[in-house]
Amino acid sequence: MWTGPVIRGRGPVYGRVNCNYAFMQAHVACLLIHGVEIPKGKLGLHKCNVGLCVALEHLYVGNHSDNAFDSFAAGRNTKRGFVIWPQRNRYSV
Repeated sequence: MWTGPVIRGRGPVYGRVNCNYAFMQAHVACLLIHGVEIPKGKLGLHKCNVGLCVALEHLYVGNHSDNAFDSFAAGRNTKRGFVIWPQRNRYSV
């Protein structure tokens, strides 16, 4: 569990690290330190839905659609007026 500086916003709290005078989310830095490549357009995501988690086995690389699906499945973003059908990444307004 990350115990250093954090990024606070409207959503979950994430760990923050400084890398060459630029800030990066701690879970993304964890993936990079362990040699996991994050291609352009992809994100570092949590399987455990805990923003401060930096356990490598709880992290994976996914896209924005994966992130939205995980968020909805975890019970977040339920007030935005969209429904996810059983098929992954299929939305209806």
